[in-house]
Amino acid sequence: MRGSLWDYYKEYWIARDCPSVLVVVYEDLVKDMPAQIRLIADFMGVEPTEELVERVASMSTKEFMASHESKMNESWVHKRAIELGRSPDNASMWTPAKRIVLDKHKQELDESATQFLDDQWQETITPVSGLKSYKEFAGFFSKRNAKKIEEITARMGAPALPTSSPAGAN
Repeated sequence: MRGSLWDYYKEYWIARDCPSVLVVVYEDLVKDMPAQIRLIADFMGVEPTEELVERVASMSTKEFMASHESKMNESWVHKRAIELGRSPDNASMWTPAKRIVLDKHKQELDESATQFLDDQWQETITPVSGLKSYKEFAGFFSKRNAKKIEEITARMGAPALPTSSPAGAN
């Protein structure tokens, strides 16, 4: 049985205090990748030196990944999922999409899609977490991670990180 997006969010919430789980908010990763790299490295028990942070950040850009696309190709995952029966019934007709898109593309949900997602959140996530939206969910983890990043920065004696508000925080 495959898990849904909502199952994943529920599991993230349930596992939030598990010492072997780190929930990173995508929007925070995009906004301040070096800080998030420090957080992830520290979580993994790796010293987040500036050299490491800079190297990982440079290798995490779309441009770097596009120039090394053969190493980023996960089409084998698609094939293996079909072999194991872990993909939708019609997945054999799917073609894996290009993974790295350098062109700017704006994705917007129409009102009915937004309402559907809001309804699903209320039905599945709010009863488990008490959080009324993804924005609140992201804000919870952003705030928690920001405290950890401050601790890491202080421990490293590194310069203070930007004080922009975390995702979902208002």
